[in-house]
Amino acid sequence: MIPSEGTEDLVMMLKVPLNTDGFFLTVHMKLQPVVFTTEGIFMAGTCHAPKFIDETISQASAAMIRACTILSKNTLQAEAAIACVNEDICSGCAICNRVCSYNAIETVTDSYA
Repeated sequence: MIPSEGTEDLVMMLKVPLNTDGFFLTVHMKLQPVVFTTEGIFMAGTCHAPKFIDETISQASAAMIRACTILSKNTLQAEAAIACVNEDICSGCAICNRVCSYNAIETVTDSYA
């Protein structure tokens, strides 16, 4: 069994790691087999590694329960990530704008015309 096509796209989009075989990596294979290193993202089945259907069903149930603990809350407090520019090392080349997969960076130039 090999990982599905498009796995690399998910890795870039969700910012989750792969193991050496190209399958998704969990926080801990035995203790938390459905939890990614990225909080709030869960997995089950053969995205983790080749496995039997009964193990896949068990993992899917566990992932569903973990997701329900988040979804059942009335409010959810998210921590915002804020980027800062280190002006001492920034050359203003704007390469970061093109490589940011979230399109969250914008170069603003001051124009005093």
